[in-house]
Amino acid sequence: MEDAVTCEVCMENFTSGEKDPLVLECGHTYCRSCLQHILGEEVDLTCPLCRRYQENTDLDSLPINYKLLGLPVPQKELKYESCSLHGDLLTYWCKTCMQQLCGLCLFRHPQDHDVGKAKDVLQEQKEILKTKIDKWKEDIEGNNNAILQRILIEIKTLCTNKTQFAKTKKVVDQLVQDMESISSHEMLIDVQSKVNNLISNDEVSGKRLVPSSSSSQLNRQLNPQNHSAKNASGGGSCTDELLCCIQNGNNKIAAVLWEDSKILMSSFSDDPVTCDLQLKMPSEVFMELTVSDSYLGRVIIQPWYHLRRAQQFAAMCLGTFGVSYAGTTFEGVMQDDIPRETLVGGWYISQEDGAFTCKELMTDLEWGGTAEGGAAEGVVMGVLDEFAGDSKFGICTRGERGTTFKCPFGMVVSGLDVVKSAVRHIHESDVTITRCGLVIPNFTA
Repeated sequence: MEDAVTCEVCMENFTSGEKDPLVLECGHTYCRSCLQHILGEEVDLTCPLCRRYQENTDLDSLPINYKLLGLPVPQKELKYESCSLHGDLLTYWCKTCMQQLCGLCLFRHPQDHDVGKAKDVLQEQKEILKTKIDKWKEDIEGNNNAILQRILIEIKTLCTNKTQFAKTKKVVDQLVQDMESISSHEMLIDVQSKVNNLISNDEVSGKRLVPSSSSSQLNRQLNPQNHSAKNASGGGSCTDELLCCIQNGNNKIAAVLWEDSKILMSSFSDDPVTCDLQLKMPSEVFMELTVSDSYLGRVIIQPWYHLRRAQQFAAMCLGTFGVSYAGTTFEGVMQDDIPRETLVGGWYISQEDGAFTCKELMTDLEWGGTAEGGAAEGVVMGVLDEFAGDSKFGICTRGERGTTFKCPFGMVVSGLDVVKSAVRHIHESDVTITRCGLVIPNFTA
C-alpha cells in the first residue's frame, strides 16, 4: 500500500497540486514536483524504475492518477537518510557499486548497474542474514542435543556400572563369609573355585565396567538387563538411585532417578512450584500406582504431542504448571456400555485454595471432530467434565470395535496389566498415583 500512495523519487505522499501523481508513458507514476525538478536539470527524462526513455516531457499533458489520491496513507515503516547532493531521500540502492541513491541521483547513474529500491534490497539482505542465522541456530541446537545425548548415555552407562558393581559386592561379601567359615580342605577348595570363577568372569568382577569414551562400548551398555525386583510395599526398586534434584530456589521441583535401567524425571507433589523447565523431546511419561500401600506397578504412556491435550497431560505428569497428578487418586471406572471400560482420573490439588479440581491448565484443548479416534484397548483419552474442568483423562482397559473417543491423545506402551489391576481394586480402595513424570528417551551416540 505504501508503494501505491508515495512517489518513488522523493518518497512523499501523493496529494493534489505539486504532489499530483503523474503517469509516464511507461505506466509508472511520480509526483509533479519531482518530474519538474528532473526537467529543470536539463537531462533526458528516463523512468527511474524501468529506465525507459520518455518522449513526452510536457507535464501538463501527462494524466493524473486520481485513484491514488483517494487511497489511505499508511505510516512509513522504513526511515531513509537524505541525499547530501539533492536533499531527497535515499530510496534506492545500487548493488553494483554498493551505494545509496536518491531518485534524482538515479537519472545520472550508469544504466547497466543493478539498482533496486532500498527497502527491497534491505528486505532481501535481511532474508539472507536470517537464513545464515537460522543455519547457525540449527547447528547450535544440533550440537546441544548431541551433548545432551552424550550426557544421558554417560549417565546410563555409569548407573549400569554401579548396578553391576553392587551385584559384585554381594558376591564378594558372601565369599568373605564363606572364607571365615572354612573348616576343612574341601570347603577351602570350594571357596578357591568360587574366587577363581569371580576373577575370570569379567561381567561379575567388573573389569568391563570401567567407563570409556568409546561410542561402541557405550552403545553396548545402553540396554542392560534388569536385575531389580520391586518391593512389595515400598513402590520402588531395589536399584533406585537419586541422581539429582532440580530446584527453584529452596524448593525442590523434580527428582532425576535411575530405576529399572531407565532415567526417570519425577515431579514432587508435596511442595509444587511453577517451573520453567521444558523438554523438547518426544518423551514417554510414567505413572506408578498403589492401592492400600501395596505397589501395583508402573504404567508408561506415549503422548501424541501434536495434540494440546497430550502436552497438558505430560506437563501435569512432570508438574510444569506447579501442580501434578502425583499423590492423587483415580475417581472410578467409566463403562459407556459393555464391553467398553475406562479407568478415569485427572483431579489434582489446586494451588489457590488447596481443594481438588480438574480445571484445565491449557486453552483450546481438542474435542471431537478431527480429534476423534478409535476406542481401542490401551488408548489414553480426554474426559470432559462440563462442570468441574477439562484436565481429566481416561485409560481404556477394554475397547469396543467400531466405537470412538472424542479425543484420544496417547497410548500405553507398557504396564496395561497394572491399569487393569487398578480397575479390579478401585471398588474396594483408592488407587493412588504415588509418582509420575517423564521417561528420558534412550539415545545412541
